[in-house]
Amino acid sequence: MKSFCVTLVLFLTCGLLADCGSVSNKEMLEVSRKLYMDDAGDRIVNYSINTTQNAQKFFTKVDEKKFQHFVYSNFFPLLENYNRETGIYETINYEKEEKIIRFLNTFINSKVGSRLYNFLQSKGIPGCSNKAEFKRTLKTKWFDLYRRSRKVLDSSGFEHVFVGEINSYTGKTIGFHNWVQYYSQQKAGNIKYLTHLEQCLENLHSLEFEWHNALKPCSGFAVGVSPAYDLAVFTLCHIAKPGKRCKVSYRNTDGNFKTAFVQTYTWRYTPHIASAYFLC
Repeated sequence: MKSFCVTLVLFLTCGLLADCGSVSNKEMLEVSRKLYMDDAGDRIVNYSINTTQNAQKFFTKVDEKKFQHFVYSNFFPLLENYNRETGIYETINYEKEEKIIRFLNTFINSKVGSRLYNFLQSKGIPGCSNKAEFKRTLKTKWFDLYRRSRKVLDSSGFEHVFVGEINSYTGKTIGFHNWVQYYSQQKAGNIKYLTHLEQCLENLHSLEFEWHNALKPCSGFAVGVSPAYDLAVFTLCHIAKPGKRCKVSYRNTDGNFKTAFVQTYTWRYTPHIASAYFLC
């Protein structure tokens, strides 16, 4: 019985949508470098930020022209899919499901999504044998609901990482690792910018802020990259190095690629993503 339990744990940790140890660090650095380059057409470089002490806003200007691209126009509706409070049952009706499918279709057909799929398929990763299966894998990892509060189906990887949540017990913001959501919420007047904590390489920042008056002591994200890039890199790291620090290539201010780190977490021996973010 004991050996069966050990086998089951290993299967759940490694076998469900991941193939432990099948992707080398060298391969991770190479494919993540290509993902960054593939994102160039959707990446937003025309923006200004304020990192000085006592600044009122982090973003002072963002050129929104590329928000018309499908990767953004199909991303923004997803931000409206969720209740930010944990402990409240999330409902995914037909309309919300359609938003998810549209975004996943856009992602899979994007340069970064295609790159990720082709790489994972070439490595024989379970759940990536064809595009239909790959889409189901992404949906399971990012959008299937689970019980973060241990009572109701109130959370998902996508909600936690890309939208953010407010812990109903502590009253603090949790997750929230996407710059587009931060900018959107700043524009809406829901963000109080407190402190710029650190900048790592080019455009990797960590901040302290309040969202709907709920403190987020530290949140790191890559500024300017598209949601497709974030999804691709976080998925890659969660599959290749689940629950660990993952080395990826990221461009530095001098134009050269350096090593950055992504941390992912798995939700309790399930295939679902609990969190994923750049370390800074």
